[in-house]
Formats: sequence, C-alpha cells, structure tokens
Amino acid sequence: MAYVTLRDENAVARIDVATRKVLGKVAVGPGPIQLTVTPDNRFVLVANQGTPERPGTTLSVIDAAKFRVVANITTGAGAHGVTVDPTGRFAYVTNTYANTLSVVDLAARRTVTQIPTGRGPNGVSFSALRPTVTGARNLALGEPAGDDHDSHH
Repeated sequence: MAYVTLRDENAVARIDVATRKVLGKVAVGPGPIQLTVTPDNRFVLVANQGTPERPGTTLSVIDAAKFRVVANITTGAGAHGVTVDPTGRFAYVTNTYANTLSVVDLAARRTVTQIPTGRGPNGVSFSALRPTVTGARNLALGEPAGDDHDSHH
C-alpha cells in the first residue's frame, strides 16, 4: 500500500501498488503536506500545513485498516514534517509558521509539549541512539552477582 497527500483536495489517497489503482480517498485537514506510517502499520499520520494566510494546525490520524480519520490532534500553525519514534509512542511534527516542534503522545492523542526550533522548521527525522561498544573482544550484559572485579568483567 502507498499513501499520497493530495494538498489541493485536502485528502489522502490510498494506492494499491501491485494493481497501480487508487483504492480510495479520505478527507483530512487543510493542505496536507507530509505523512508517515507508524512502525506497526496501524496508522497513517498526516501533517496538515494549510497556507500562511490560513495555516493548518493539526495532525490527522488515519486508521490504516479502515481507512478513516480517527483523530485530529492540535499541533501548531503550519504542521509540516512528521516522523514517529521507533516504539510508535510519540510523533514529532514541525510547525513551519509557529517555529516549533510538537511532541505528540499517540496513545493519548494529544500534544504533550512544544519545543522552540528557530525560524521555519521543515523536515524532521528521529534517531534512536543505541549504546555501542567498539574494540571489545567480549561483552556480557546483565546484572553482576557481586561487587568484586570478577563478577562484572
């Protein structure tokens, strides 16, 4: 499946890539611009930017199986870029006209904070930093059984 924002129609199209056919459209907020799919493929998140004169201020949440909007979450003026953390718990939305990044709790379906970004934030990407070990011959993870050197090395 592919999903495409239709900015001039205030909609999202669902396309079957195997048959190359549009399966349907669903109405979202004004000026949908960017979208992403959650890691579990359950939801499509759509940033509704609008225009400078009439900015969109929402993130539309589409149930991918039913292909219908299940929530419109208020973000900030000019919702533009959208990404999801690897756990699928939080979405991050740049707000081009508000100069902020919204952090959205997807389970609660609400914005939990706004982070000032500087002028005209556009795209956003999430990087989950993970601990790495370089140059080690052995690595053991877990809780040491004792406090002596041999219990944890």
